[in-house]
Amino acid sequence: MSSKCRLSNTVLEFGIGEGRFLKHHLQQGYCAIGVDAVPDVIFKVQNANQKLVTARKLHLVSAAIAAGPEDAQRMVPFYESHCGPSWNSMMRTVACRPCSSTWTATSCAVRPVKPQHCAHLLLRYGTPKFVRLDLGGGEEQCLAEMKESNIKPEMISVPGFSETYVAALAAAGYTKFRLVRQDSSDVPSTLGMGARDCDPHQDWRSLDSAEGGLRWLLDPEGQFDSSLACSQGARRLDTEEVGRVWYDVHASF
Repeated sequence: MSSKCRLSNTVLEFGIGEGRFLKHHLQQGYCAIGVDAVPDVIFKVQNANQKLVTARKLHLVSAAIAAGPEDAQRMVPFYESHCGPSWNSMMRTVACRPCSSTWTATSCAVRPVKPQHCAHLLLRYGTPKFVRLDLGGGEEQCLAEMKESNIKPEMISVPGFSETYVAALAAAGYTKFRLVRQDSSDVPSTLGMGARDCDPHQDWRSLDSAEGGLRWLLDPEGQFDSSLACSQGARRLDTEEVGRVWYDVHASF
């Protein structure tokens, strides 16, 4: 990384997806590290940001991240979603679910990878100001590794696909939370330091409020309502339903 890059002005993303998180923070003047299991994703982000790569403000790492404690010791399947790189995952139910309610074609491809532990990469590069985990089901394993290694960035976000993610963040030492809607085109309000809770009356939520709020958003019986800023009908990990909306959980202390 450039000599101008410090951990205090660096963000790190596990699972680059479409590259929105990295692009937003690079435009804000941050340095960034992006990790992704798919070489094509790395290639596209590198080509789109060649000047920043050359200036060593953006560092890209091609690596799969372990979704379980034993994954880093063996070859495991990795599923690439045909719905887009944001849905790539070690979990078939995440990557291979239909892209829409009318989608009938096979929606993923599979290839073998040998993952690394996310904590090993964080120990290698240091603890940045903000870490975003978008691992399609591997987030809790990464959080457990971070807790064990005493790695605690000032801010962190994970997809809100499971009620257990808030408890996992609390177990890692985080005390305040936001439920951030992700299907908005208003990027500054959905990503990184500038992200806002879907409830405009909330700044940071307590643990109880975050757990209860996410449980309500993920209620499988709930119906999507486009008139609500915090709407039910959210995408979950434990179902092949597509979901109409999705949320990230942001945490700090």
